Amino acid sequence: MSEPCTAQPLRRMGVYVVDELPWTNPLPERGVAPEGLTAHWLELVGAVVGKVQRRQAVTEAMDAASARGDVAAAMGANAWRYSAKIEIKTAESVLALLHRILAPGASFLCDAQCPHVTLGATPEQAKRFLDSLDAATADRRARWRDTKWDHPCYEDLQDELGVYEKCRGQFAKLLGPA
Repeated sequence: MSEPCTAQPLRRMGVYVVDELPWTNPLPERGVAPEGLTAHWLELVGAVVGKVQRRQAVTEAMDAASARGDVAAAMGANAWRYSAKIEIKTAESVLALLHRILAPGASFLCDAQCPHVTLGATPEQAKRFLDSLDAATADRRARWRDTKWDHPCYEDLQDELGVYEKCRGQFAKLLGPA
């Protein structure tokens, strides 16, 4: 039985969703230890919060560049801000997926103080998470291959793929050697 949730809701920039979907991963021999999952959660939440803060600082620099008439600097900053927004929303969706698997029916996505992660993850929960990330990665990879390089969503798909692959790799390490 899980502890009552005393954490605060994680403020989200957007509402991207990673659906829970089956894939072909075998059931891991073991789950994820509470300490490892807690550290992983803290790292992911910290990365999201940190990137949101960096994005805000870039926004301020972009506004200053615009005020100076430095169009090139403002445009470059704006491109980075957009890419960061996609990465933030994607990472938030990965956090939300993991949270839904660990705490079904929870009324909100917890912040860094999430008590649900302190219980670790069972092998079944780990498989569901990895399966869902692999299905999302396969979908984005197929869409990316079918998108022309000059299409506006081409780089968005690259940003999403990078986040999915990084999060999947970090989580898989928590399961130990394959």
